[in-house]
Amino acid sequence: NGNKSPNAAFQDIEIKNPEIDAEVIATINDELLTVTVDWEEYKEDIDFTDGAFSLPLKFYKIKRGQRDDINDNSTMQGFNDADILSRGTLMATEFKEQLVRSNNPDENTIYRYYIQPVDIFGNAGTVRDVDVEIERPNNISNLSTEVIDNNVLLRFDDATNPNGLPMKHYVIKKTKKATNGTFENFNDAELLGKIQGTFFVSFEDTSGVYKYFVQAVDVLGMTSE
Repeated sequence: NGNKSPNAAFQDIEIKNPEIDAEVIATINDELLTVTVDWEEYKEDIDFTDGAFSLPLKFYKIKRGQRDDINDNSTMQGFNDADILSRGTLMATEFKEQLVRSNNPDENTIYRYYIQPVDIFGNAGTVRDVDVEIERPNNISNLSTEVIDNNVLLRFDDATNPNGLPMKHYVIKKTKKATNGTFENFNDAELLGKIQGTFFVSFEDTSGVYKYFVQAVDVLGMTSE
């Protein structure tokens, strides 16, 4: 008869943003020089609990940030300013890339990886992140010399940093004391060799006072003092 009920029935529907667990893990492979970032798989909510559900995943957005000032954590690039590493196609829960040095050779390498899930309607979830910090080699310690005839024997301790990467080589340099009593600095000194061990012999056939330098270089090109 066209009679209407007093109140219209209605149902609120909420589409939730896609969310993943907060735990993100970064792993360094010091042989392949790669960094691998892993996170929990996004699972859409189809139970319609309390009138809400989430949509299927379209992709994970991956970005990498670094510090403008290596000594100031507050200068780390945020998600919006970080470099985009995936172009809207990654659906796996793992990202891998070749590891490169983030700063100068005499500074640690520090990155922050960001992960954000995006659903098929373009709704974006909470950004998750994990930091990667690789410390430069330890400074050379227990450097000693022994002179046998014309041979100068240099010995020193391994400079591998437990929070860093394996050693690539050690740079050995020398400089002779000038007539004005000064020595050349490390950059200007004579290169004697690049070795993988912690022992070096230099043959000297000219009298004088010599200064020897030893610098550690890891497989990423980061250096000790």
